[in-house]
Amino acid sequence: MPLSKKWNRWVGGFCAALLFGSMVFPASPVRAEGNDAVSDVEEAENNLYTKEAQAAYELAHNLIEKAKKTGKLNDIRAAYEAFIAITPHLNAENYDAYTPDDQMDQVYYELEEMLYKTIPADIRANEILQFAKKWTDVLLENYNSLYVYHFRYFVVNNPIESIQDELVEMLIEVNRWANGTPSPEGIIPQPTEEELDKMIDEYLKKHGPDEPAPPLPPEDGPDYPQLGDDDLTSKTKYYEKVGNDWYEIIEYIQGGKTVRKERRKLSKAESYWLRVKENNAYDPNNPFAGLRYSSPEEWEYLTTDQNPESKYTIHYTVNKDEATPYYYDTGIRVNLNKEATYEQYKDVLLILADKAEGFFVEDKDKVLAVLEGKPIVVKSEKKTYSKAELETVFADFQKVDIRIMETRIGKTESLEEQIVSKQAKTVQVDGKNITLTTLPMVKNERALLPLEEIAKALGGRVKESGDTFTVTKGDAKVMYRLKDNSVYVNGRPIKLKNAPVYKDGVLMVEAGELATALGYSMSWDGETSTISFDRR
Repeated sequence: MPLSKKWNRWVGGFCAALLFGSMVFPASPVRAEGNDAVSDVEEAENNLYTKEAQAAYELAHNLIEKAKKTGKLNDIRAAYEAFIAITPHLNAENYDAYTPDDQMDQVYYELEEMLYKTIPADIRANEILQFAKKWTDVLLENYNSLYVYHFRYFVVNNPIESIQDELVEMLIEVNRWANGTPSPEGIIPQPTEEELDKMIDEYLKKHGPDEPAPPLPPEDGPDYPQLGDDDLTSKTKYYEKVGNDWYEIIEYIQGGKTVRKERRKLSKAESYWLRVKENNAYDPNNPFAGLRYSSPEEWEYLTTDQNPESKYTIHYTVNKDEATPYYYDTGIRVNLNKEATYEQYKDVLLILADKAEGFFVEDKDKVLAVLEGKPIVVKSEKKTYSKAELETVFADFQKVDIRIMETRIGKTESLEEQIVSKQAKTVQVDGKNITLTTLPMVKNERALLPLEEIAKALGGRVKESGDTFTVTKGDAKVMYRLKDNSVYVNGRPIKLKNAPVYKDGVLMVEAGELATALGYSMSWDGETSTISFDRR
Protein backbone atom coordinates (compact mmCIF):
# COMPACT_ATOMS: atom_id res chain seq x y z
CA MET A 1 0.00 0.00 0.00
CA PRO A 2 1.40 3.47 -0.83
CA LEU A 3 2.55 5.47 2.16
CA SER A 4 0.28 8.41 1.31
CA LYS A 5 -2.76 6.15 1.33
CA LYS A 6 -1.82 4.62 4.66
CA TRP A 7 -1.12 7.99 6.18
CA ASN A 8 -4.41 9.50 4.96
CA ARG A 9 -6.32 6.51 6.24
CA TRP A 10 -4.66 6.72 9.63
CA VAL A 11 -5.14 10.47 9.99
CA GLY A 12 -8.78 10.21 8.93
CA GLY A 13 -9.42 7.42 11.40
CA PHE A 14 -7.69 9.29 14.18
CA CYS A 15 -9.68 12.49 13.54
CA ALA A 16 -12.93 10.55 13.37
CA ALA A 17 -12.08 8.89 16.65
CA LEU A 18 -11.48 12.23 18.31
CA LEU A 19 -14.70 13.75 16.99
CA PHE A 20 -17.13 10.84 17.24
CA GLY A 21 -15.61 7.89 18.99
CA SER A 22 -13.54 7.33 22.08
CA MET A 23 -12.49 10.34 24.09
CA VAL A 24 -9.17 11.58 25.25
CA PHE A 25 -8.94 11.59 29.02
CA PRO A 26 -10.95 9.75 31.65
CA ALA A 27 -13.31 11.90 33.61
CA SER A 28 -12.94 13.54 36.94
CA PRO A 29 -15.66 12.29 39.29
CA VAL A 30 -18.83 14.39 39.15
CA ARG A 31 -21.06 14.52 42.19
CA ALA A 32 -24.78 14.16 41.56
CA GLU A 33 -27.45 15.85 43.60
CA GLY A 34 -30.10 13.82 45.38
CA ASN A 35 -30.26 10.61 47.35
CA ASP A 36 -28.19 8.66 44.82
CA ALA A 37 -25.10 10.88 45.15
CA VAL A 38 -21.94 9.06 46.22
CA SER A 39 -20.66 9.64 49.73
CA ASP A 40 -17.41 11.46 50.47
CA VAL A 41 -15.84 8.16 51.54
CA GLU A 42 -16.89 6.42 48.32
CA GLU A 43 -15.67 9.32 46.23
CA ALA A 44 -12.29 9.33 48.01
CA GLU A 45 -11.96 5.60 47.40
CA ASN A 46 -12.81 6.07 43.71
CA ASN A 47 -10.03 8.62 43.34
CA LEU A 48 -7.25 6.19 44.29
CA TYR A 49 -5.49 3.79 41.97
CA THR A 50 -5.81 0.16 42.93
CA LYS A 51 -2.90 -1.41 44.80
CA GLU A 52 -2.06 -3.46 41.73
CA ALA A 53 -1.91 -0.37 39.51
CA GLN A 54 0.24 1.51 42.01
CA ALA A 55 2.61 -1.46 42.39
CA ALA A 56 2.96 -1.75 38.60
CA TYR A 57 3.75 1.97 38.36
CA GLU A 58 6.39 1.84 41.11
CA LEU A 59 8.10 -1.17 39.54
CA ALA A 60 8.22 0.49 36.12
CA HIS A 61 9.45 3.79 37.54
CA ASN A 62 12.26 2.12 39.49
CA LEU A 63 13.38 -0.04 36.56
CA ILE A 64 13.38 2.94 34.18
CA GLU A 65 15.56 4.90 36.59
CA LYS A 66 17.90 1.92 36.87
CA ALA A 67 18.11 1.54 33.08
CA LYS A 68 18.93 5.22 32.64
CA LYS A 69 21.84 4.85 35.04
CA THR A 70 23.28 1.56 33.75
CA GLY A 71 22.44 1.86 30.03
CA LYS A 72 22.43 -1.95 29.82
CA LEU A 73 20.15 -3.46 27.17
CA ASN A 74 18.77 -6.08 29.56
CA ASP A 75 17.83 -3.34 32.04
CA ILE A 76 16.21 -1.28 29.27
CA ARG A 77 14.10 -4.23 28.14
CA ALA A 78 13.08 -5.04 31.70
CA ALA A 79 12.07 -1.40 32.14
CA TYR A 80 9.87 -1.12 29.05
CA GLU A 81 8.26 -4.52 29.72
CA ALA A 82 7.40 -3.30 33.22
CA PHE A 83 5.89 -0.17 31.70
CA ILE A 84 3.80 -2.22 29.28
CA ALA A 85 2.55 -4.22 32.28
CA ILE A 86 0.85 -1.06 33.61
CA THR A 87 -1.48 -1.02 30.57
CA PRO A 88 -4.06 -3.59 31.77
CA HIS A 89 -4.41 -1.80 35.11
CA LEU A 90 -5.49 1.51 33.54
CA ASN A 91 -8.94 0.15 32.78
CA ALA A 92 -12.42 1.20 33.91
CA GLU A 93 -11.59 0.32 37.50
CA ASN A 94 -9.00 3.11 37.57
CA TYR A 95 -10.61 5.72 35.30
CA ASP A 96 -11.77 7.91 38.17
CA ALA A 97 -8.32 7.87 39.77
CA TYR A 98 -6.61 9.38 36.74
CA THR A 99 -5.90 13.10 36.48
CA PRO A 100 -3.88 14.75 33.69
CA ASP A 101 -0.14 14.97 34.42
CA ASP A 102 -0.26 12.45 37.27
CA GLN A 103 2.27 9.66 37.87
CA MET A 104 0.87 7.48 35.07
CA ASP A 105 1.67 10.28 32.60
CA GLN A 106 5.04 10.95 34.18
CA VAL A 107 6.23 7.36 33.94
CA TYR A 108 5.35 7.45 30.21
CA TYR A 109 7.57 10.51 29.75
CA GLU A 110 10.35 8.78 31.71
CA LEU A 111 10.02 5.76 29.41
CA GLU A 112 10.06 7.92 26.26
CA GLU A 113 13.22 9.66 27.47
CA MET A 114 14.87 6.30 28.15
CA LEU A 115 13.96 4.90 24.71
CA TYR A 116 15.25 7.86 22.70
CA LYS A 117 18.24 8.84 24.84
CA THR A 118 19.53 5.75 26.66
CA ILE A 119 19.29 3.07 23.95
CA PRO A 120 22.45 3.15 21.79
CA ALA A 121 21.86 4.89 18.46
CA ASP A 122 22.92 1.91 16.32
CA ILE A 123 20.19 -0.38 17.72
CA ARG A 124 17.64 2.24 18.80
CA ALA A 125 15.23 1.89 15.85
CA ASN A 126 14.99 -1.90 16.04
CA GLU A 127 14.67 -1.91 19.83
CA ILE A 128 11.91 0.73 19.81
CA LEU A 129 10.08 -1.25 17.14
CA GLN A 130 10.32 -4.38 19.29
CA PHE A 131 8.95 -2.42 22.26
CA ALA A 132 6.06 -1.04 20.16
CA LYS A 133 5.08 -4.52 18.94
CA LYS A 134 4.91 -5.84 22.50
CA TRP A 135 2.91 -2.82 23.63
CA THR A 136 0.53 -3.25 20.67
CA ASP A 137 -0.14 -6.87 21.60
CA VAL A 138 -1.14 -5.85 25.11
CA LEU A 139 -3.24 -2.90 23.90
CA LEU A 140 -5.23 -5.14 21.55
CA GLU A 141 -6.27 -7.15 24.59
CA ASN A 142 -6.86 -4.01 26.67
CA TYR A 143 -8.29 -1.54 24.16
CA ASN A 144 -10.12 0.37 26.94
CA SER A 145 -6.83 1.18 28.69
CA LEU A 146 -5.95 4.84 29.12
CA TYR A 147 -2.59 4.04 27.58
CA VAL A 148 -4.25 3.83 24.16
CA TYR A 149 -3.89 7.62 24.06
CA HIS A 150 -0.27 7.49 25.11
CA PHE A 151 0.41 4.99 22.32
CA ARG A 152 -1.15 7.42 19.82
CA TYR A 153 1.04 10.19 21.19
CA PHE A 154 4.07 7.90 20.98
CA VAL A 155 3.46 7.15 17.28
CA VAL A 156 2.67 10.74 16.29
CA ASN A 157 5.83 12.06 17.95
CA ASN A 158 8.23 9.32 16.88
CA PRO A 159 11.28 11.03 15.29
CA ILE A 160 12.76 7.93 13.62
CA GLU A 161 11.44 7.93 10.04
CA SER A 162 12.66 4.44 9.17
CA ILE A 163 10.16 2.78 11.53
CA GLN A 164 7.25 5.23 11.18
CA ASP A 165 5.33 3.16 8.60
CA GLU A 166 5.33 0.09 10.83
CA LEU A 167 4.31 2.15 13.86
CA VAL A 168 1.40 3.65 11.92
CA GLU A 169 0.19 0.17 10.94
CA MET A 170 0.25 -0.86 14.61
CA LEU A 171 -1.71 2.23 15.57
CA ILE A 172 -4.31 1.60 12.87
CA GLU A 173 -4.93 -1.85 14.35
CA VAL A 174 -5.16 -0.47 17.90
CA ASN A 175 -7.56 2.25 16.74
CA ARG A 176 -9.83 -0.34 15.08
CA TRP A 177 -10.59 -1.77 18.52
CA ALA A 178 -10.28 1.34 20.65
CA ASN A 179 -12.70 3.21 18.36
CA GLY A 180 -15.03 0.28 17.84
CA THR A 181 -18.73 0.20 18.68
CA PRO A 182 -19.74 -1.00 22.17
CA SER A 183 -22.37 -3.74 22.25
CA PRO A 184 -23.70 -6.14 24.88
CA GLU A 185 -21.47 -8.82 23.33
CA GLY A 186 -18.38 -6.59 23.49
CA ILE A 187 -16.60 -4.19 21.15
CA ILE A 188 -17.35 -4.45 17.44
CA PRO A 189 -14.08 -3.32 15.82
CA GLN A 190 -13.97 -0.99 12.86
CA PRO A 191 -13.50 -2.86 9.56
CA THR A 192 -10.05 -3.51 8.17
CA GLU A 193 -9.14 -2.07 4.80
CA GLU A 194 -9.72 -5.49 3.19
CA GLU A 195 -13.15 -5.78 4.83
CA LEU A 196 -14.00 -2.23 3.77
CA ASP A 197 -12.98 -2.98 0.17
CA LYS A 198 -15.15 -6.11 0.23
CA MET A 199 -18.16 -4.13 1.50
CA ILE A 200 -17.67 -1.57 -1.27
CA ASP A 201 -17.40 -4.32 -3.92
CA GLU A 202 -20.61 -5.95 -2.70
CA TYR A 203 -22.42 -2.63 -2.78
CA LEU A 204 -21.23 -1.92 -6.31
CA LYS A 205 -22.28 -5.39 -7.47
CA LYS A 206 -25.74 -4.85 -6.05
CA HIS A 207 -26.33 -1.28 -7.17
CA GLY A 208 -23.78 -0.73 -9.90
CA PRO A 209 -21.56 2.35 -10.11
CA ASP A 210 -23.41 3.98 -13.02
CA GLU A 211 -26.99 3.00 -12.30
CA PRO A 212 -29.16 6.11 -12.48
CA ALA A 213 -31.31 7.09 -9.54
CA PRO A 214 -34.94 5.94 -9.81
CA PRO A 215 -37.24 8.64 -11.22
CA LEU A 216 -39.54 10.57 -8.94
CA PRO A 217 -43.22 9.63 -9.20
CA PRO A 218 -45.33 12.11 -11.19
CA GLU A 219 -47.32 14.61 -9.21
CA ASP A 220 -50.57 13.18 -10.54
CA GLY A 221 -49.53 9.60 -9.87
CA PRO A 222 -51.41 7.08 -7.84
CA ASP A 223 -52.31 7.85 -4.23
CA TYR A 224 -50.61 5.66 -1.65
CA PRO A 225 -52.41 4.79 1.58
CA GLN A 226 -51.28 6.90 4.56
CA LEU A 227 -50.24 5.21 7.77
CA GLY A 228 -52.15 6.19 10.89
CA ASP A 229 -50.60 7.25 14.17
CA ASP A 230 -51.17 3.81 15.65
CA ASP A 231 -49.01 2.26 12.91
CA LEU A 232 -45.98 4.52 13.54
CA THR A 233 -43.42 3.41 16.10
CA SER A 234 -40.12 5.15 16.73
CA LYS A 235 -37.26 4.42 19.11
CA THR A 236 -35.13 6.99 20.93
CA LYS A 237 -31.93 6.21 22.83
CA TYR A 238 -30.23 8.51 25.35
CA TYR A 239 -28.03 8.28 28.42
CA GLU A 240 -28.65 9.44 31.96
CA LYS A 241 -26.42 9.61 35.05
CA VAL A 242 -27.76 8.68 38.48
CA GLY A 243 -25.29 9.05 41.32
CA ASN A 244 -22.00 7.74 39.93
CA ASP A 245 -23.61 5.32 37.46
CA TRP A 246 -24.64 5.79 33.82
CA TYR A 247 -27.78 4.25 32.32
CA GLU A 248 -28.86 3.64 28.73
CA ILE A 249 -32.50 4.66 28.25
CA ILE A 250 -34.51 3.46 25.23
CA GLU A 251 -37.98 4.91 24.69
CA TYR A 252 -40.51 3.46 22.22
CA ILE A 253 -42.90 6.11 20.91
CA GLN A 254 -46.20 5.46 19.18
CA GLY A 255 -48.86 7.98 18.32
CA GLY A 256 -46.70 10.73 19.81
CA LYS A 257 -46.69 8.98 23.21
CA THR A 258 -44.06 6.89 25.00
CA VAL A 259 -45.48 3.40 25.13
CA ARG A 260 -42.47 1.60 26.62
CA LYS A 261 -39.18 2.55 28.30
CA GLU A 262 -36.18 0.27 28.82
CA ARG A 263 -33.44 1.17 31.29
CA ARG A 264 -30.07 -0.60 31.46
CA LYS A 265 -27.14 0.18 33.76
CA LEU A 266 -23.87 0.51 31.84
CA SER A 267 -20.63 -1.02 33.05
CA LYS A 268 -17.66 1.26 33.59
CA ALA A 269 -16.16 0.04 30.33
CA GLU A 270 -19.36 0.82 28.40
CA SER A 271 -19.78 4.26 30.01
CA TYR A 272 -16.10 5.15 29.60
CA TRP A 273 -16.69 7.70 26.82
CA LEU A 274 -19.47 9.36 28.82
CA ARG A 275 -17.22 9.72 31.85
CA VAL A 276 -14.46 11.17 29.70
CA LYS A 277 -16.76 13.92 28.41
CA GLU A 278 -17.41 15.01 32.01
CA ASN A 279 -13.76 15.95 32.48
CA ASN A 280 -13.32 19.73 32.39
CA ALA A 281 -9.82 19.27 30.96
CA TYR A 282 -11.11 17.36 27.95
CA ASP A 283 -10.45 19.01 24.59
CA PRO A 284 -11.45 16.87 21.59
CA ASN A 285 -9.34 18.96 19.23
CA ASN A 286 -6.16 18.69 21.29
CA PRO A 287 -5.90 15.33 23.06
CA PHE A 288 -2.72 16.26 24.89
CA ALA A 289 -3.67 19.76 26.06
CA GLY A 290 -2.56 20.37 29.61
CA LEU A 291 0.20 17.75 29.53
CA ARG A 292 3.76 18.87 30.15
CA TYR A 293 7.02 17.25 31.13
CA SER A 294 8.09 17.36 34.77
CA SER A 295 11.61 16.43 35.77
CA PRO A 296 12.00 13.75 38.47
CA GLU A 297 13.13 16.46 40.91
CA GLU A 298 10.10 18.64 40.19
CA TRP A 299 7.76 15.66 40.42
CA GLU A 300 9.23 14.75 43.82
CA TYR A 301 8.81 18.35 44.96
CA LEU A 302 5.20 18.54 43.79
CA THR A 303 4.09 15.25 45.33
CA THR A 304 6.04 15.13 48.62
CA ASP A 305 5.46 17.03 51.85
CA GLN A 306 8.56 19.21 52.11
CA ASN A 307 10.58 19.07 55.35
CA PRO A 308 7.68 18.43 57.77
CA GLU A 309 10.15 18.31 60.68
CA SER A 310 11.43 21.86 60.06
CA LYS A 311 10.07 25.02 61.69
CA TYR A 312 11.66 27.33 59.13
CA THR A 313 9.93 28.78 56.09
CA ILE A 314 10.75 31.39 53.45
CA HIS A 315 9.31 34.86 54.09
CA TYR A 316 9.19 37.79 51.71
CA THR A 317 8.37 41.49 51.63
CA VAL A 318 7.79 43.92 48.79
CA ASN A 319 7.93 47.10 50.89
CA LYS A 320 11.34 46.89 52.55
CA ASP A 321 11.83 50.62 52.00
CA GLU A 322 8.77 51.62 54.02
CA ALA A 323 8.60 52.35 57.72
CA THR A 324 6.95 49.04 58.51
CA PRO A 325 8.04 46.33 56.05
CA TYR A 326 5.83 43.27 56.43
CA TYR A 327 7.27 39.82 55.88
CA TYR A 328 4.74 37.32 54.59
CA ASP A 329 5.17 33.62 55.31
CA THR A 330 5.06 31.61 52.05
CA GLY A 331 4.61 28.34 53.90
CA ILE A 332 7.51 26.91 51.85
CA ARG A 333 9.33 24.87 54.48
CA VAL A 334 13.13 24.64 54.15
CA ASN A 335 15.29 21.98 55.77
CA LEU A 336 16.70 22.06 59.30
CA ASN A 337 19.92 23.66 58.01
CA LYS A 338 17.82 26.55 56.66
CA GLU A 339 18.62 25.60 53.07
CA ALA A 340 16.12 26.06 50.23
CA THR A 341 16.02 23.80 47.18
CA TYR A 342 16.06 25.02 43.59
CA GLU A 343 12.32 24.30 43.29
CA GLN A 344 11.56 26.27 46.47
CA TYR A 345 13.68 29.24 45.40
CA LYS A 346 11.97 29.18 42.00
CA ASP A 347 8.51 29.26 43.61
CA VAL A 348 9.43 32.24 45.80
CA LEU A 349 10.75 34.16 42.78
CA LEU A 350 7.47 33.49 41.00
CA ILE A 351 5.57 34.91 43.98
CA LEU A 352 7.81 37.98 44.12
CA ALA A 353 7.49 38.60 40.37
CA ASP A 354 3.72 38.64 40.80
CA LYS A 355 3.62 40.75 43.98
CA ALA A 356 6.30 43.24 42.92
CA GLU A 357 5.08 43.54 39.32
CA GLY A 358 8.24 41.94 38.02
CA PHE A 359 8.91 39.42 35.26
CA PHE A 360 9.34 35.63 35.43
CA VAL A 361 10.33 33.11 32.73
CA GLU A 362 10.95 29.40 33.25
CA ASP A 363 13.04 27.19 31.02
CA LYS A 364 13.67 23.46 31.41
CA ASP A 365 16.64 23.78 33.76
CA LYS A 366 16.67 27.43 34.81
CA VAL A 367 14.48 30.43 35.59
CA LEU A 368 14.87 34.16 35.08
CA ALA A 369 13.20 36.68 37.38
CA VAL A 370 13.47 40.43 36.87
CA LEU A 371 12.72 42.42 40.04
CA GLU A 372 13.21 46.17 40.34
CA GLY A 373 14.84 46.00 36.92
CA LYS A 374 17.53 43.57 38.14
CA PRO A 375 17.81 40.06 36.67
CA ILE A 376 18.11 36.98 38.88
CA VAL A 377 19.01 33.71 37.14
CA VAL A 378 18.66 30.45 39.07
CA LYS A 379 19.81 27.13 37.58
CA SER A 380 18.67 23.66 38.55
CA GLU A 381 22.23 22.35 38.62
CA LYS A 382 22.64 24.05 42.01
CA LYS A 383 20.46 21.92 44.26
CA THR A 384 20.31 24.01 47.47
CA TYR A 385 20.75 27.62 48.60
CA SER A 386 21.80 28.56 52.11
CA LYS A 387 20.09 31.18 54.23
CA ALA A 388 23.02 33.57 53.71
CA GLU A 389 23.05 33.01 49.94
CA LEU A 390 19.36 33.79 49.56
CA GLU A 391 19.33 36.84 51.80
CA THR A 392 22.53 38.30 50.31
CA VAL A 393 20.99 38.32 46.82
CA PHE A 394 18.37 40.81 47.98
CA ALA A 395 20.56 42.97 50.22
CA ASP A 396 20.83 45.75 47.61
CA PHE A 397 17.16 45.70 46.58
CA GLN A 398 15.11 48.69 47.71
CA LYS A 399 11.71 47.06 48.16
CA VAL A 400 12.02 43.30 47.71
CA ASP A 401 13.54 41.02 50.31
CA ILE A 402 13.65 37.34 51.29
CA ARG A 403 14.30 35.93 54.77
CA ILE A 404 14.34 32.40 56.16
CA MET A 405 12.66 32.55 59.56
CA GLU A 406 10.55 30.53 61.95
CA THR A 407 7.19 29.80 60.36
CA ARG A 408 4.18 31.92 61.27
CA ILE A 409 1.52 30.50 58.99
CA GLY A 410 -1.63 32.60 59.12
CA LYS A 411 0.09 35.69 60.56
CA THR A 412 1.57 38.78 58.93
CA GLU A 413 3.62 40.95 61.22
CA SER A 414 6.65 43.13 60.77
CA LEU A 415 10.13 41.95 61.60
CA GLU A 416 10.38 44.74 64.15
CA GLU A 417 7.14 43.64 65.87
CA GLN A 418 8.57 40.13 66.18
CA ILE A 419 11.81 41.38 67.71
CA VAL A 420 10.08 43.50 70.35
CA SER A 421 7.32 41.01 71.18
CA LYS A 422 9.88 38.23 71.69
CA GLN A 423 12.07 40.44 73.89
CA ALA A 424 15.18 39.80 71.84
CA LYS A 425 18.26 40.00 74.00
CA THR A 426 20.88 38.01 72.07
CA VAL A 427 22.90 39.11 69.10
CA GLN A 428 24.57 36.42 67.01
CA VAL A 429 27.40 37.47 64.75
CA ASP A 430 28.70 34.70 62.49
CA GLY A 431 27.55 32.13 65.04
CA LYS A 432 28.95 33.85 68.13
CA ASN A 433 26.41 34.95 70.77
CA ILE A 434 26.67 38.38 72.41
CA THR A 435 24.14 39.28 75.12
CA LEU A 436 22.73 42.80 74.97
CA THR A 437 22.71 44.79 78.18
CA THR A 438 20.04 47.11 76.77
CA LEU A 439 16.97 45.46 75.23
CA PRO A 440 15.55 46.68 71.91
CA MET A 441 12.82 49.29 71.98
CA VAL A 442 10.11 50.18 69.48
CA LYS A 443 9.25 53.65 68.25
CA ASN A 444 6.98 54.45 65.32
CA GLU A 445 6.73 50.70 64.75
CA ARG A 446 10.48 50.42 64.20
CA ALA A 447 12.95 48.49 66.34
CA LEU A 448 15.85 50.51 67.78
CA LEU A 449 19.02 48.77 69.01
CA PRO A 450 21.90 50.04 71.18
CA LEU A 451 24.39 51.64 68.78
CA GLU A 452 27.63 50.99 70.67
CA GLU A 453 26.90 47.34 71.42
CA ILE A 454 25.80 46.56 67.86
CA ALA A 455 28.69 48.45 66.25
CA LYS A 456 31.21 46.68 68.45
CA ALA A 457 29.65 43.27 67.72
CA LEU A 458 30.03 43.96 63.99
CA GLY A 459 33.68 45.00 64.29
CA GLY A 460 33.12 48.76 64.18
CA ARG A 461 34.25 51.59 66.42
CA VAL A 462 32.03 54.43 67.65
CA LYS A 463 33.30 57.98 67.99
CA GLU A 464 31.16 60.66 69.65
CA SER A 465 31.53 64.34 68.76
CA GLY A 466 28.82 66.61 70.19
CA ASP A 467 25.50 65.39 68.73
CA THR A 468 27.23 63.28 66.05
CA PHE A 469 28.07 59.59 66.38
CA THR A 470 30.33 58.01 63.75
CA VAL A 471 30.94 54.28 63.27
CA THR A 472 33.98 53.26 61.25
CA LYS A 473 35.24 49.92 59.97
CA GLY A 474 37.88 49.85 57.28
CA ASP A 475 36.68 52.18 54.50
CA ALA A 476 33.08 52.17 55.76
CA LYS A 477 31.83 55.22 57.61
CA VAL A 478 28.32 55.46 59.09
CA MET A 479 27.19 58.63 60.86
CA TYR A 480 24.12 59.32 63.05
CA ARG A 481 23.02 62.71 64.41
CA LEU A 482 20.66 63.48 67.25
CA LYS A 483 17.31 64.86 66.03
CA ASP A 484 18.19 63.80 62.45
CA ASN A 485 16.17 60.93 61.00
CA SER A 486 18.76 60.22 58.30
CA VAL A 487 21.79 57.98 58.53
CA TYR A 488 24.84 58.92 56.41
CA VAL A 489 26.62 55.96 54.81
CA ASN A 490 29.94 57.11 53.36
CA GLY A 491 28.40 60.56 53.03
CA ARG A 492 25.19 59.37 51.34
CA PRO A 493 22.03 60.21 53.34
CA ILE A 494 19.43 57.45 53.81
CA LYS A 495 16.07 58.40 55.29
CA LEU A 496 14.98 56.55 58.45
CA LYS A 497 11.70 56.51 60.36
CA ASN A 498 13.36 57.61 63.61
CA ALA A 499 16.21 59.84 64.68
CA PRO A 500 18.55 58.37 67.32
CA VAL A 501 17.16 58.53 70.86
CA TYR A 502 18.50 57.86 74.34
CA LYS A 503 17.16 55.08 76.56
CA ASP A 504 18.58 55.01 80.09
CA GLY A 505 21.64 56.83 78.86
CA VAL A 506 22.20 54.46 75.91
CA LEU A 507 21.92 55.73 72.33
CA MET A 508 19.38 53.63 70.36
CA VAL A 509 19.32 53.60 66.52
CA GLU A 510 17.81 51.79 63.58
CA ALA A 511 20.59 49.34 62.75
CA GLY A 512 19.64 47.89 59.35
CA GLU A 513 21.67 50.31 57.23
CA LEU A 514 24.55 50.13 59.69
CA ALA A 515 24.70 46.33 59.32
CA THR A 516 24.66 46.56 55.52
CA ALA A 517 27.44 49.17 55.47
CA LEU A 518 29.62 47.02 57.71
CA GLY A 519 29.18 43.97 55.47
CA TYR A 520 26.40 42.07 57.25
CA SER A 521 22.77 41.14 56.67
CA MET A 522 20.39 41.31 59.60
CA SER A 523 17.75 38.64 60.33
CA TRP A 524 15.53 37.50 63.18
CA ASP A 525 15.12 33.97 64.62
CA GLY A 526 11.83 33.95 66.54
CA GLU A 527 12.41 30.48 67.97
CA THR A 528 15.56 31.48 69.89
CA SER A 529 14.78 35.23 70.20
CA THR A 530 18.04 35.99 68.43
CA ILE A 531 19.01 38.80 66.10
CA SER A 532 21.53 37.39 63.64
CA PHE A 533 24.11 39.30 61.66
CA ASP A 534 25.62 37.15 58.93
CA ARG A 535 28.63 38.23 56.93
CA ARG A 536 27.64 38.91 53.32
